[in-house]
Amino acid sequence: MRTARRLVVLTTVAVIVAVSTRLAAQQIPLTDKITRLEGTWVRAPEKGWGGICGVPASNGIRMTVSPAEISIHADRFFQGVSSQTLMPIGVVKLDRSQTLLMDGRTAIASTDAGWLAVTTTRERNGGFANVMREVYILNKNGDELTVWRTLNVRRPDGQPGKIDCGNHHAIAKARLFVWSLVLALLSDSIRVRCLGVLLELLEFLGSGVLLEVSHIRGVVVSGWRLIVHTQA
Repeated sequence: MRTARRLVVLTTVAVIVAVSTRLAAQQIPLTDKITRLEGTWVRAPEKGWGGICGVPASNGIRMTVSPAEISIHADRFFQGVSSQTLMPIGVVKLDRSQTLLMDGRTAIASTDAGWLAVTTTRERNGGFANVMREVYILNKNGDELTVWRTLNVRRPDGQPGKIDCGNHHAIAKARLFVWSLVLALLSDSIRVRCLGVLLELLEFLGSGVLLEVSHIRGVVVSGWRLIVHTQA
């Protein structure tokens, strides 16, 4: 009887160890390629290339990184019109398990050369599905993020379908700093005055230059970009 109990205990321990080892192998490690994604990012439309028909690029994204998951907020589009505010998109689990996003898509996290890769799937009628893969790659300084997007169609037989109007898009985003968040809360007139004072100071110091691209205005300070939202 004692021998049988010992065998049961040993078997249970072996199963627990095997499961723990497998889960540990699946867990995405928190390297600096993952942790430095933390923060708010604003699209830099003067950079990037390509495009995916019918799929607009978000103007802003906020990522919150924890050991278990990454929470994502971004502006959402309703009939092609941006929400203009960062709204909850959902979370992706770093144990590579599937999650359900706010808009009904499913998401699974993985890595590509150590960078975060998120694959989302939207089921369609007739057994078809849209499968989007996004890889988040930072530059060396960690102040610029490129999101490499690829969209494919999964057919009912499981084979990939064909997209005729472009399925690759590289979206460049710049890190949004605390100064920008403060300025974004100010009225347009006060914000312009603050920017004017800042620019005069930068010109005096010889360390900055004003950038203005469509509705996004920023200041480059010693190689770091300060992005400020303004009304179009």
